[in-house]
Amino acid sequence: MTGEKREEFHGNCPKKGYSLSKKWTSTLLQIRKPIIKNLLAITRCASRYPEICIVSTILLSFGILIIGIFTNFELVVDGDIMWTPTPSRIQSHGKWVKDSSGFKTPRPFKFSIHAEGKNLLGKEGIERLFTALDVLGEEPRYDEICSQAGSSMLHKNHHTTCLISSPTRFWNNASEIQDDEKCIQRMSQPTYRDGTPVDTKRILGSTERDEKGLLTSVQMYTTVIFFPGKEVSGMIEEA
Repeated sequence: MTGEKREEFHGNCPKKGYSLSKKWTSTLLQIRKPIIKNLLAITRCASRYPEICIVSTILLSFGILIIGIFTNFELVVDGDIMWTPTPSRIQSHGKWVKDSSGFKTPRPFKFSIHAEGKNLLGKEGIERLFTALDVLGEEPRYDEICSQAGSSMLHKNHHTTCLISSPTRFWNNASEIQDDEKCIQRMSQPTYRDGTPVDTKRILGSTERDEKGLLTSVQMYTTVIFFPGKEVSGMIEEA
């Protein structure tokens, strides 16, 4: 490479890149200046006149609230509406599912059994879980409500009932636990009896296992019953 070409390469290319970078940096600084200027002005005002700033903020907040109330103000807390672009096909599909489809959207009811951080693994903890499910299942309205469940399964009596996600599924939701050793072996399996993979985190939470993969510690048993609709609160309170 000749001296003239070296001068052209080392002289022109870096200058163009440097010039572009310098212009970009300068543009960002120009954009940032008014923002920083206003922030500094607000900071100075807050430090010199804190009472005035606090009162002004409260009055401004109430003023905005009053204006909102008189202009059809609406507080939205539904995550589907807050985080979904409006209007969008997703929202229209969701509205159709809720209002026109006839689908039965389940209402999950979740409860957990624990021993205040102690190891719950074994026959006794599972038997308590079965007891809690039996108490709910004996409620007069349980079978009637669960016969309408959109998310369902076959109960031990071969009747359709609400879908249950629980460690009791290792025994097909029918209490037939023999002893601690067989209980632990059953719950250590990666799948249920029907071959469905086990979501350990969902039903057992944090666990510990030995080198053979057997559970050695479980701090919580979690159960979710998928009731239909919103008509189960009274039944659950009675139970």
